[in-house]
Amino acid sequence: MKNKTGLLVGIFVVLAVASFALNASAPAASGFSTSVEIGRSDKHPEAYSVAVRVSDLAEGKVVAAPKLLVASGETAEASSELEDGAVCTVSAQIEAGGRAAHYTAKISRAGALLAQHETDVALP
Repeated sequence: MKNKTGLLVGIFVVLAVASFALNASAPAASGFSTSVEIGRSDKHPEAYSVAVRVSDLAEGKVVAAPKLLVASGETAEASSELEDGAVCTVSAQIEAGGRAAHYTAKISRAGALLAQHETDVALP
């Protein structure tokens, strides 16, 4: 019985060490989050200010923070290159009448889409 218990404990220790080693060498999960603020522009009452912050979840830092000025019934877009060579493109459209907005934030590298967030929001 002691031999079987010792063997089981030995197998468990080997599996635990192997599991830890595999997890330690695995790359950190990557992803992005977006924060968007849309409101009437202080300087241009007929337009809306759209401030977007795109954060890298793995590093916990802001990678892009474009600000767009969008007139009612119009669309605006901004692109910027990130440190790792990826491109962040943000677009926003304000519905004519200023009752709703649509925005899209995309991150791509070499033409391949890495992440995308888009939504429609009602404006006050």
